Amino acid sequence: MDRKGVFAHIKWFIILLIPISLVWGMRLYVVESFRISTPAMEDALFPGDYVLVQKYNSSSPLQRYAILLYESPLIRDSISSPLFLSRCIGQPGDTVLVDGKGYLINGKFYPTAPQTLNEYKASRSIETPFLSAIKKLDIPQRNLSINDSTITLSLTVHEEKRIRDYLQTACDTFLFHVAAIKPYALVLPRKERFYRITPESLPFYMEAIRKETCNKAVFKDGKLYLDGRECSFYYFRNNYYWLLSDNHSEAIDSRQLGIVPDNCIVGKIWYRWYHDNKLSLKKFIE
Repeated sequence: MDRKGVFAHIKWFIILLIPISLVWGMRLYVVESFRISTPAMEDALFPGDYVLVQKYNSSSPLQRYAILLYESPLIRDSISSPLFLSRCIGQPGDTVLVDGKGYLINGKFYPTAPQTLNEYKASRSIETPFLSAIKKLDIPQRNLSINDSTITLSLTVHEEKRIRDYLQTACDTFLFHVAAIKPYALVLPRKERFYRITPESLPFYMEAIRKETCNKAVFKDGKLYLDGRECSFYYFRNNYYWLLSDNHSEAIDSRQLGIVPDNCIVGKIWYRWYHDNKLSLKKFIE
């Protein structure tokens, strides 16, 4: 091949390389298309929708109530992180009030997830039908204890409802209620600041601390230990958010995952370019 032929091939290679590089760069740093496969954000988005995701840049703050695509913050998911879809409810520095029924953020109440375990108490007067219901419904006997007056058991909201429905036909009257949980405040960490570690807040901070310390932190009896020393405060290296999905009963979000660091956020969903209903084919997402 002569020199002219070589230069011609190089020219065509460069011509092809430029658009490929632009598309690759756009997908990596600017915007990328994703297909929704979860009902987590119904009725804003539906399974089967195709959306454009504006890639997250740490220099641009995330807007409250924006719908975000993000990776699992759990350290066990570090190798192959599943993607989740939720709304930005709490921002760094916000206070989340927690009790046994849910979370109060900026004056708005969000219920706990159906899969969340709570401690329930039943009267000993229904011990026989109660234990029979658990066996019949194949519900695990988590933390089961029985004293002179009550039966205590850890259940999900869904399991509690199944037992309650079953017992309505088994006996006329019974006592069944969630054990009282003292409300507490959880502060969403800002980057490069110290925050107090308490037995109440530690479960929500735990995964974040594990990842930031490369799994070197030790947790015991509701306390944090670093290099063998108990720590009452921890210096967070990232900004953290509280992300909740619109479809509370179907989604996995901060209620199970805890606080979500900004380095797990893929980007903001801002435009739907395909939907099964042709009348609402295109839509900017709010």
